[in-house]
Amino acid sequence: MFSGGFGLTMLFAFGAIVGFESAALYGEESRNPKRSIPHATYSALILITLFYGFTTWTAVGGIGASQVMPFAGGQLGNLFFALNDQYVSTAMTTVMSVLLCTSLFASLLALHNASSRYMYALGRDRLLPGWLGRLHPRHWSPSRASLVQTGINVVVPAAFAIAALNPYLNLATSMAGLGTLGVIVLQAAAAASVIGFFARRSDRHWWRTFLAPAIGLAGLVAATVLVLQKF
Repeated sequence: MFSGGFGLTMLFAFGAIVGFESAALYGEESRNPKRSIPHATYSALILITLFYGFTTWTAVGGIGASQVMPFAGGQLGNLFFALNDQYVSTAMTTVMSVLLCTSLFASLLALHNASSRYMYALGRDRLLPGWLGRLHPRHWSPSRASLVQTGINVVVPAAFAIAALNPYLNLATSMAGLGTLGVIVLQAAAAASVIGFFARRSDRHWWRTFLAPAIGLAGLVAATVLVLQKF
């Protein structure tokens, strides 16, 4: 596990679980956020970890532990399609392709919603331009932040396309890496803010508001340093 590009590997490991923390963004839209948000966050983290652990275990078993690196390096984005062709059927691989496209759309929609709400919250607190922190007058949605996010989603892929760069090797890997780094830094800042916010409050708790976020902060800072060194 520690051979080769461990820092870069950590980047993709973090990328695999990005999104579990986004339940907190919907706190204002839930009836009992103090109960539902922690439950949703911990449940998501456990399910994602188990799911990726299981799929990785089956993939390594299907390829063979000694052949994982050359096989995966040759297949790139077709890794699981090739395994499905070998062990299931080409017809099911076609079904997988369709499901992958719908899953990617769902993931992008979820990331879009989360990013829009981040921008809305930052605009409302004047950390970004204030007009981003205004809701749609009829739908009460962060429509301005959503439009900005849509613009980014159009401009960035278009720039890569104009430059004739590879959509998988250049666009997907670099943007996923940059986005994941941003989330790691954001989570580190959140861990530090928890300690600062509760430092002088009467409802502080030695584990929930100090030791747990301090451990998280230490790990996230270490991850940020490793990722920046190996990016």
